[in-house]
Amino acid sequence: MRYAAVLKQAKGFLSSAKKTVSGSNLSNTHLLLLLKHKADCPLCGVVFEGENHNSEHIHPRALGGTNEAKNKIQLCKNCNNCKNSVMQRQLAMPPPYHKGYPDNWEAVKAFLLWSELTIDDGLMAGVAIPEVHQIFLEERFAGEQPRQGPKRAFGRASTLDKAQGPNYPHNGSQVRNQRGSDTTPVGGRKKGLWERFATPVLDFLTGYEKQPGQPATKATSTPQRKQQEVDKTSTASEPTSAEESRTEQKEAPVQRPKLKQTAEMKHRAQEMLKTEDGVRIRRDLRGLPFEHAVSLVISHKQISLTTLAKWLHADLRHFGILEDGDHYLTHYGYSKSKGLRGALTQEFPEMFLVESTGGTWHVESTVASYLKDWEALLLEAHERGEPVVLADFWSHVRTVSKPSTMTWTDFLAPFSIKSKGPITGKVLAFLDRTNLLYEIIGEKPNHSITV
Repeated sequence: MRYAAVLKQAKGFLSSAKKTVSGSNLSNTHLLLLLKHKADCPLCGVVFEGENHNSEHIHPRALGGTNEAKNKIQLCKNCNNCKNSVMQRQLAMPPPYHKGYPDNWEAVKAFLLWSELTIDDGLMAGVAIPEVHQIFLEERFAGEQPRQGPKRAFGRASTLDKAQGPNYPHNGSQVRNQRGSDTTPVGGRKKGLWERFATPVLDFLTGYEKQPGQPATKATSTPQRKQQEVDKTSTASEPTSAEESRTEQKEAPVQRPKLKQTAEMKHRAQEMLKTEDGVRIRRDLRGLPFEHAVSLVISHKQISLTTLAKWLHADLRHFGILEDGDHYLTHYGYSKSKGLRGALTQEFPEMFLVESTGGTWHVESTVASYLKDWEALLLEAHERGEPVVLADFWSHVRTVSKPSTMTWTDFLAPFSIKSKGPITGKVLAFLDRTNLLYEIIGEKPNHSITV
């Protein structure tokens, strides 16, 4: 009901196939105000500098949004582009979107509610619309919550005329510490003893529950809660066979229209480049932590630290993540004096092998043998002109690759992957670390991998 007018406007636009209105950016006066106060992006906290930002229509014009100031806000280009990508993935068709109406209405409604909610109540309020929120986290932050939020952001353009400084009500509300601990909530303030221990105990005793990003509600009855725990456990645990993998995907509740399931999925932006010793993939490293970015750039190769530094820096610069004069280590929160070797050996010894060979330091992923095996498996299928069924690939991982004596947590740790979560996400993370360009196509539960 909060956004009833927005939905009514979109319905009228789609049902009558009206012409999309022309758009315009924020006025120079408003842009100067933002730059004067070193404003940052309301969604991710990136500081606006140079041309790394543009004006966003919160209710997209392609879905009936107006060009009024109340419908505009300034976002960084990465968040702006990702929102556009989310809309296309969610609606599973190119514009004009009225051609899919009314079949696409539920998808349109979910996107519009998410778009308005994340601006009005802050990015993490988007968990109320999980199917859209997760797509944005995948596109912008590789599926993780952002490590920082806005500190000096401004709200909708309609609020700027009276603004004397940053006026976004959720500045400082999404800051997380370096390790992503939940002990650093709103504004970076560390939780006290009462918040960390006494409050959860009282909530439990009184049956009072609060989900992150949602209003606190009375707990469900004990039988319902037990059933929810059973359901949660069954979806988070690892399957024991390829057939169980298919069953898990088939029985999972589908939150998006079936049309979305047929869309091709390419996990991250990437392209093939020629190098001195063959080819490598240029990686889109936006939103990734240091260890994740390094593991993608290395792939299954053994390369010199000098080459790794060059590739890492080049990929960050290519996708506009690194500004002129910035060092890639300081971008990830490390001192340049620490050096790349120090960062890898001291912080992530379980993920990378760093050795000196012939007077040159080389680095290799500790899971290189797995990556080579999976790459060979996919290339053999490619030579036969056959795709690899995702469930069969997962079966190979669990029966051939993972030692029977090793837990899933230990097996996945060097990949920087959590043991709980959807299988598809794990497979995408595995494939990203190979030196292959790939895509996953088809409908659940028959996704297939082609390279």
